[in-house]
Amino acid sequence: TILHQECTLNLHLMDNPALPPLYGVKSAPGILIAVGSVGHYLSNNPQELSTFVSEDGGLTWRHIADGPHMYEIGDQGGLIVMAEFKKTTDLVKFTYDLGRTWYFIRFLDPSQAAKGNKSAYKAILVSNIIMEPSNNGHQFLIIGSGPKTHKGYSAHLDFSEYHTRECKGY
Repeated sequence: TILHQECTLNLHLMDNPALPPLYGVKSAPGILIAVGSVGHYLSNNPQELSTFVSEDGGLTWRHIADGPHMYEIGDQGGLIVMAEFKKTTDLVKFTYDLGRTWYFIRFLDPSQAAKGNKSAYKAILVSNIIMEPSNNGHQFLIIGSGPKTHKGYSAHLDFSEYHTRECKGY
């Protein structure tokens, strides 16, 4: 909890199974992501919730997105992938700087892409974002379902070719 102008940051830890829990991974010590609200009490209203990140094991927190999000940490904390939680979306966002700068990927509609239409997007209800257990990699799997049909969808995101820098010796 952080005091700020007589208000506090209240975080959902694992108290509400309807929201993503406080999350951190062994390969990214000190980095935590959580959903919560700023005020005098912890809200369960999605319109009053935001997503926050800590870089120091929970001592301080920073707002990184409005609304609750599903999230995953990769590349030893160097890459975070998020999508809106329990909301139909055609966007996934990712950051290389702990939420200071966001980049976006849109889901192409596979039936339209097969016809050569590269501008038709597919909105899904994202249920999870996962990666290999060590959380050191750059490959993520987005799992979700159609908003009306509940047909399952998955998308593989491979960031291994992005945001690389040339090694320089001394």
